[in-house]
Amino acid sequence: MTSGGFAAANNLVGKTDEEAYYLEVIEKLYKQNELATGQFVALGQKIDLATVRAPVFLLAARDDELVAPAQLFATERLVGTPALKIRKETAPCRHAGLFMGKAILSEYWPRIARWIVESESPQISSKRNATVQAQQLVVGTTKYVAHNQDPDH
Repeated sequence: MTSGGFAAANNLVGKTDEEAYYLEVIEKLYKQNELATGQFVALGQKIDLATVRAPVFLLAARDDELVAPAQLFATERLVGTPALKIRKETAPCRHAGLFMGKAILSEYWPRIARWIVESESPQISSKRNATVQAQQLVVGTTKYVAHNQDPDH
């Protein structure tokens, strides 16, 4: 274990499970960059992004205070997904707006889900079928934010 890892382990003593998880995520994903370097372990398996072949939609927040769009878009170089199955866009919001903003959830996420369904299922004969499948993917999220305010607007 590196000295940074040892220090991180010592910081977990006496923490709630939630606090320990948060600190471990910060240490491994942000400080040590384990996911990008292929060193991140989940459920006992090293995660190698180069083995990812699924369609990837990289949605960045224009005014993100945590992840710069260029940083997110660099993910494209880490995955094994063919370039034709990678899409990148920037939304007019901040970080939380990507996941909780009404406008982003209603305008971007259904389109993203539809694109993923179409990318995964080239045999889908009609866009209507893809749209129905995409709507099924995002209906839970849409219901969740139906009564929340957009944190960016």
